[in-house]
Amino acid sequence: DPRGMPARGAASTGRGSRGAGPGGLVHRIGELLYDHHTAGKSTIVVIDQGQLLVQPAFFEEMHLLLNFQLNDAFLVTLLLVGQTALADKL
Repeated sequence: DPRGMPARGAASTGRGSRGAGPGGLVHRIGELLYDHHTAGKSTIVVIDQGQLLVQPAFFEEMHLLLNFQLNDAFLVTLLLVGQTALADKL
């Protein structure tokens, strides 16, 4: 749910609770990703039509999502698909 991604402050500072609100959502996403990893599953987020993304904040939020990692493994893979105009935005 992209509405949960603006939890940048809670995620970057490690603050936030497990309850409602952005900090709780970030914590829950981390738990789910870790559970998938320990179960031997891969989590892949696929975004199609990437060339239509116009807000730089979107890329910042996706960077936040990619911060979920262990010392030896990334917990999520982001696959951004689009037409050649997407390359200009990256």
